Amino acid sequence: MEYLKGTANASAGAIYLVCRYLTRFGTALTGTEIRSALRPFPEHRVADEEPKDTDLLGSSLKLAAGIGLIHEHANSGWTVDSPIAEGLRAAGDDGIRWFRSELLRRINAEALDALANRGKAADLVLGMAWFLQQDPLKPLGTTYGNGAEASIGKLAHTDGTLVNAVVGSEQWRPFLRWILALGLARNVDVPGAKVVVADASTAIADSLSQLPTSERAKDWLNELQIRLPIFGATALLAALPAPRAGWHDIPPAVSLGLLKLEKRGVIKMESADDGRGVVTVGLGNNPRQVGIITVTGAVA
Repeated sequence: MEYLKGTANASAGAIYLVCRYLTRFGTALTGTEIRSALRPFPEHRVADEEPKDTDLLGSSLKLAAGIGLIHEHANSGWTVDSPIAEGLRAAGDDGIRWFRSELLRRINAEALDALANRGKAADLVLGMAWFLQQDPLKPLGTTYGNGAEASIGKLAHTDGTLVNAVVGSEQWRPFLRWILALGLARNVDVPGAKVVVADASTAIADSLSQLPTSERAKDWLNELQIRLPIFGATALLAALPAPRAGWHDIPPAVSLGLLKLEKRGVIKMESADDGRGVVTVGLGNNPRQVGIITVTGAVA
């Protein structure tokens, strides 16, 4: 599956709207019917992102079908996957958050399936795994030549070819749309520059209902990585080239996300008396030894 090439114009927001509309309609609709119903798109989106393209919907339908969110039938009609429809109905007003979490999970799952079958993980997924390893204290510029180009260049294989991730400014722009829409980054304006910070707090918060209420930190984070392998799973880190020994089991963006959620009162990170299941969480020169992670509050 490729997200940054053939379907680079696809939008997380458009995919959400398609799935929500098919859920509400309850029967198969053609692409023409969907296009007519959703133009212009309502303001209610997964994120503030809408690429300028004449066939945004076509690319979004293709991508959504590729990861099983929707299904195309012999009569050219489209239906939404049953678990997606059930999840959207159950989530109610919180449907965007639930869908964003499920979309990210399915994108991850498709990439892991590809690796298990000796294929290549999706370009977007490898890009996300790389991006989450970036230091939030040293963010990349939002324009490709302002940090991203040099950092991605370090991912070259020994034969000089780049990893199947983000290549060039044309892929960097849709990549930014995706990571912002999926809760893996945030834009920040600093004096003289605009930067994108690797920050997994939103994506972690979206997944809390699927994680243990309280557990040993190592086991809790293992559950998070099973759901979202981009958060340090060995299989994805092994798919990235150099520097293999330099990748973090707990990516810096995940550490930042955990610390932000703790500050907001959403989770609590404590030491463990017996020292079992301890992990290191932190940024810069202030790491913390965490033994137990507890979900303590609802996400606002």
